Amino acid sequence: MRGHGVINATYASEVQMNLLAEAIGMDPWEIRFINAWRDGDQGPTGWKVVAAGLIETMKRAAEMAGIELPDHLKAMNSQGR
Repeated sequence: MRGHGVINATYASEVQMNLLAEAIGMDPWEIRFINAWRDGDQGPTGWKVVAAGLIETMKRAAEMAGIELPDHLKAMNSQGR
């Protein structure tokens, strides 16, 4: 049963992320890029992120979906802040 319910919770959090972006007038992609884990970030329990790849994954997902990201998002990477 490992991971049971993860998809449901992820869907709910992504819907909320879209609503938050809309409420503050921000592009939904941009809010995700800004808040993505990067190498060296510290989690709430003190662990350090050592192999982040979310930004690169989102770039590829946007490309596959035919979404043209703005240059400032294309310039971001997961190698630290």
